[in-house]
Amino acid sequence: MKNAKDEMLELLKGKEIKCAKVTIGKYWYEENERRTILLKVGHDEEDYAKFLNDLNFKYDSGYGGQELYGTVWFKDNTWAGRGEYDGAEWWEVHSLPDIPKDNEEVTFTKEEVQKMMMEAFVKGENWGVTYGGWFSPTEDEKADRAAKDCEEIYKNTLIAKM
Repeated sequence: MKNAKDEMLELLKGKEIKCAKVTIGKYWYEENERRTILLKVGHDEEDYAKFLNDLNFKYDSGYGGQELYGTVWFKDNTWAGRGEYDGAEWWEVHSLPDIPKDNEEVTFTKEEVQKMMMEAFVKGENWGVTYGGWFSPTEDEKADRAAKDCEEIYKNTLIAKM
């Protein structure tokens, strides 16, 4: 038999708890037979003491049916969830995995895109231009901007050749 409070205190060694949700009750229990203990984000010392007090009970963490479920979030952005195998159960601490490079969104500022377009134009490249999140210009604004860009590029090209 394990004491849920002692197990939680062992889990919290060296960590600062942000919030937690622990549910007591075997998986075959009806919803109304289960009890959930919450520690909310922004909790104070009184809330924390009540949370630990509510966990002050013994349960069978050995083989059989799982009795505790839940998640504990830590201030260092790690978290713990319940591990279980054939009824034996325990807390497991997890870190947020790194995002793979191919999942990262590539973003550019409006100025970076304009610079790339001008450089491409000077090289004789043609970009199919679309407008997205920054602004949605009218057709007249697009034409005016294109004329100004071309004029600026032409002037810069002439200056560079001098």
